[in-house]
Amino acid sequence: YWDAALAQLADVPINATLTEIPGKSSDSRKVYLVEMQSIANGTSGEPVIIRGYYAEPTGEGPYPAIIYYQGYDSDGVSDPWCPNGADNPGCIELVLSPRGQWINNREPYQDSNIYGYWFTYEFGNKDAYYYRGAYMDQVRGIDFICSREKVKQDNIFATGGSQGGAFTIAAAALDNRLRAIAPAIQFMGDFPDYFKVGNWPVNYAEAAAAEKGMSEEEMYAFLSYYDTKNFAPYITCPVLTTIGLQDNVCPPHTNMAPYNNLTQVAEADKKYVIAPRLRHATPSNWSALCSEWWNKYSVEQSSGKVEKRTNLYTGETVCADDWSAGWQKFAASYFSNCKAGDKVVVTVSAVSPTCANPMVYLQDGKWNNFNPNMSSSVSEPGEVVFTLTNDIINTIMDTGAMIVKGCGYTFTSVDLICYVSDGTESTKDITVILPIWSCHTTCPDNWGNSEYIPAEKFAMVTQGAALKVHVTEKSPTAQWPQVRLNTKGYAKMSESVAVSEVDRDYTLLIPDNMIDEIKANGVRVSGGGYTFDLVTLETTVAIPVEPSAEDTPQLYADYDNLSIREFKSGEQPVLDFTFINPEETDLEVNLKVVLTTDTDNEVKTYEQVVTATAGDGEKATLTHSSVDLSEEVTAPGVYHFKATYNGKTFCSYNIAYRLEDIDCPSDAKDDFEQFWSDALQELAAVAPEYTIEEYTVGKSDSDTRTIYKVTMKSTPNILGETPVTVGGYLAVPMGEENLQHPVLVKFQGTDGGTGTVTVPSRKDTSGWCEFIFSTRGQMLNREDQPIYYPEGSNSPDYYAYGLGDFHQHYYYGAHLDCVRAIDFVAQYPGINPKNIFAMGGSQGGAFTYVTAALDHRVRAIAPSITGHADFRHNCERVGWPLNVFTNFLSTHADWDWERLFDFLTYFDVKNFSKMIQCPVITNFSLQDTTDPTHCNIVPYLLLTNVDAADKEYSLNNFLNHATAPNFTTTAMDFFGKYLSENTETSIIQMGVTKSERSIYNLCGQKLNDCSSPGIYIINGKKYVIGSAGLK
Repeated sequence: YWDAALAQLADVPINATLTEIPGKSSDSRKVYLVEMQSIANGTSGEPVIIRGYYAEPTGEGPYPAIIYYQGYDSDGVSDPWCPNGADNPGCIELVLSPRGQWINNREPYQDSNIYGYWFTYEFGNKDAYYYRGAYMDQVRGIDFICSREKVKQDNIFATGGSQGGAFTIAAAALDNRLRAIAPAIQFMGDFPDYFKVGNWPVNYAEAAAAEKGMSEEEMYAFLSYYDTKNFAPYITCPVLTTIGLQDNVCPPHTNMAPYNNLTQVAEADKKYVIAPRLRHATPSNWSALCSEWWNKYSVEQSSGKVEKRTNLYTGETVCADDWSAGWQKFAASYFSNCKAGDKVVVTVSAVSPTCANPMVYLQDGKWNNFNPNMSSSVSEPGEVVFTLTNDIINTIMDTGAMIVKGCGYTFTSVDLICYVSDGTESTKDITVILPIWSCHTTCPDNWGNSEYIPAEKFAMVTQGAALKVHVTEKSPTAQWPQVRLNTKGYAKMSESVAVSEVDRDYTLLIPDNMIDEIKANGVRVSGGGYTFDLVTLETTVAIPVEPSAEDTPQLYADYDNLSIREFKSGEQPVLDFTFINPEETDLEVNLKVVLTTDTDNEVKTYEQVVTATAGDGEKATLTHSSVDLSEEVTAPGVYHFKATYNGKTFCSYNIAYRLEDIDCPSDAKDDFEQFWSDALQELAAVAPEYTIEEYTVGKSDSDTRTIYKVTMKSTPNILGETPVTVGGYLAVPMGEENLQHPVLVKFQGTDGGTGTVTVPSRKDTSGWCEFIFSTRGQMLNREDQPIYYPEGSNSPDYYAYGLGDFHQHYYYGAHLDCVRAIDFVAQYPGINPKNIFAMGGSQGGAFTYVTAALDHRVRAIAPSITGHADFRHNCERVGWPLNVFTNFLSTHADWDWERLFDFLTYFDVKNFSKMIQCPVITNFSLQDTTDPTHCNIVPYLLLTNVDAADKEYSLNNFLNHATAPNFTTTAMDFFGKYLSENTETSIIQMGVTKSERSIYNLCGQKLNDCSSPGIYIINGKKYVIGSAGLK
């Protein structure tokens, strides 16, 4: 039956066409929509067009290829996954949609979908049944991949989940060109038992069979042709699969049926992974497991390396649950010829059911931990693999041995895998040791700060690379100080490394499966309880053993991150660069730096010829060069530079020079203050009508704060109409709400139409109230106030609303909303009206400045990445809200730019600055393309009524429109200096009666609580406890 189908497919030409998708492509990889022909919906007829997304690197190749087969297109709405050109630069990928599903079931192809419900299309008709054609579609995908010149023909892999898992199994059975496969939570397995334990698709199958007059026996006989357990015996390649133990869609039994019938696959070449708690889903590390599987079975071409496996131990060692017994020691001589990238493999034969966290652990010959730690939690029998680094190998040699130990498991063998030359290698690895990041960054005990290193710093990263973090200080209060790598989005990238000593490097391996991530998005150095000042990259690059005239010499460039900053008065603006040469000959570098202002006016182009000194055949050489900007960079402001070497861009950033000397005066009109005084009178005439009710979502017995939802009335959008309702969430420490707490009012950034409010923490023990406030039509107030959406738009446009009308303009009312928020907190019984503080970012930063100007009850403020400032100069630098203003002028013939800018002066944050009298701390970003640096510094510079000692700013050198991760902590410390002395805070709110709190008296005795008046040390800070509570 299937031979006939394959023969029919062979008679259908592929006729593949590729259409590039520019938005997905990158310089390193192009992404295409691919269309190809597959068999007809029967044994004869017109071929069916199927489609997919295809990503192919721009280099010469060849490259390994991965085919992704897709799951059931249940909703017919979700966007099919499309690879990104910036990801996986060394891999070809094909995401293939079967007939009538996914891409083939979306506009503009949806009309060609004739199948209805796929599982029952032509049910009972073996010649035309949906899955006859769909299985052939998967083989056609392999045909297409094999037709591409850049594909490594013996390194083609396939994976898919659910229906895609069934496709993967069928494809491997019908086509032996797949090198290895990884079906997951697969569908279509063992139908007779599937229909007993599953709820779907038995209901559809039985209904279709009844309609066709088929008996149960006939139904199962028909389905046996598409059952994955019947394909399994034909598979010859390695198989990795995963099963959700709680899966009620494709239950575990139906997954194991094909696995147990892989009769032609050796036991060592098949593996299943159980996810004990998952339903119809793959474990979080499934992608990493697949990458390891592909690497294990990839066929290297011209690598010149072969795997040499040496058994160091065979026997049975039981590692006790409590670490008290079970270890083996291996002499350093075993490792004398090892190199970075070689592996130690520990075979686990059993895992203790009574151990809370079974773990395999490696230590050096003196029983010390390696740097980084070589440990791995283990939940099931199998191989645990550790990759050696140069540091680890050197430590083994220095200490004379390596020890395998741990807890809660039994191991039966230890092997050493070395990759040795087969005498045919065409390249050799050159070591690169490059300091990439200088800083002085503290990662506090609460992990509240991190240092982001951008992606271009990792262009040279290859397998086995590591980062060395130089630690200068260790927090005396941190219980477990540790260093960790996280992704840009804060996901965990590496295991943590414990910090034990200072003034030393801590090595963190870059996981192989994270190389593409770090090259695309950079990395965060995070953790807690330490300070560091330098990050060094250690990696290797491959160069030809015998270079030919056609080979392009390898050369890399880097920049000194300390060049990307504000140069203060008296500092010389200089850009420092490093060229990395792994070749054994000197290389000439043409360095070019184009310098412009932040308004894109060219200042100067600098050109240098630099000789990059040759490497020594084992290690790359670093050559440094500098470009002095001091003769041209003389005017205060922001500048942009782009640096290229030999025509290749490697660095493009803003720098700043003497920001505090920028001359940008207020352009407020003479009646500016009177205008807003009248506005405040209008607000005062509106009864606030406060409502407050407890918000109970997420409430628990362990809460330390009560959350309330608050509403109030503010001025109408149009004079004389109904007042607008605004509101927010108020958090109040529990226990003694009548005490006078300080309050932090948080103003929010612009709501694009889908923004949500983060409810204040219920577990906070700071003793502060917190009010998260939404202005009219945004966040909490969005659903009831849709009028801010321009006609025909799916998103609001607050700038455009009422533009040109002094009263109706959105920000007239919104600014008054913020003052109404201060009215509310000032009258709330549990808040000290002398301790009102405010902060916010972007639009929220603007609200923060304006509120402090209009209402002097605000004690201190912390605006960040502030928007709505210096409109005239903002429009010279960025596209928004310039586009809003341009559109307004195009539809209002009686307005011109000067009239519009005059109007905007009444809403320009910089013009409010002179009215502010309270302390100010602000934070903004040098690379911000939304609210540029210039437009952030100007309101700060115009704080003429705030003493110099009471204002400060900080600049995020590498961030775009984002606030520093630790700015909230910094702002709260700043506010602490200005708290009114009569603030009262209860003991309960401080959480000091909780067992986890650290409480001591002055004699150093640890206490359970503060039961009587006196002086106490609570979490390292001294407090005076009176009869009324904490003072």
